[in-house]
Amino acid sequence: MLEENLKIDKVTINYIHGGQGDILILFPGWPGNFSVNDKDLEFFSRYFEVFAVNIPGFGKSGTINGEPDLDKLMAVITKFTKKLDLNKYYLIGFSYGGMIALKLASLHPEKVLRLIAAAPLINFHYFKLKTQLIIRLLISLGDVLSGIISQILKSDRIIDKFYFLISNYHYKNGDLEDYNRNIANIRAMNVNSCMDMFAFLPNVNLLNDLKSVKARTLLLYGKRDNFMIDYSHEVGAVVPSFDLKCIDCEHWDIILEYGKDNLVKFLKE
Repeated sequence: MLEENLKIDKVTINYIHGGQGDILILFPGWPGNFSVNDKDLEFFSRYFEVFAVNIPGFGKSGTINGEPDLDKLMAVITKFTKKLDLNKYYLIGFSYGGMIALKLASLHPEKVLRLIAAAPLINFHYFKLKTQLIIRLLISLGDVLSGIISQILKSDRIIDKFYFLISNYHYKNGDLEDYNRNIANIRAMNVNSCMDMFAFLPNVNLLNDLKSVKARTLLLYGKRDNFMIDYSHEVGAVVPSFDLKCIDCEHWDIILEYGKDNLVKFLKE
């Protein structure tokens, strides 16, 4: 696996590339950044040519020019795929990255072969009330909080509590490596840039966009998700063609619990 960078409209897109076969594009959830030693990417590279895209504003990639919104973000992502001649591809996205994957599939349905979205953000109101309030607070007090958060991120004693407050993330012994990687990602990112990427979330509602998705789609959601409500009925009513699967786990463990083998099986079958 190789770490590469591509300039799109003055935005540097950092991505991990490797493998052979059909193209698979992956988008992480917040605060994720893919790296060359990511075991999941190594696994997927056995079956696909992998392009694991680090989302602008979350650390390794640059920031969107001006005030970011979903349309600007998708314009950059679309130009990224065009510049690399990615004309037919599979998609996997988790949480924030699931939102991007679904939106990309709705904008370019002819290009997407199959799609997996794990706990994707589809509608801001599908966040639980606590999460909505935290996001709105971060947005409204961004300038005031940015300095405070920067100090919090430096404290080993406080950062675990802060991460739990904003994410409801619980980790078991088996997830400790992933958890520590997320902590490192949070510490590495620019706080102001990250807040900018949250600023447009209250306006997100992809329900109508989902009707434009033509690829067979697997949508995974967690039974014990403390981050989002169970929105399967709403989504199922709009796009009954989607395969909806409830996994008995928390938000952050969906991919782990469902299993990478099952993800590949869905994409390849």
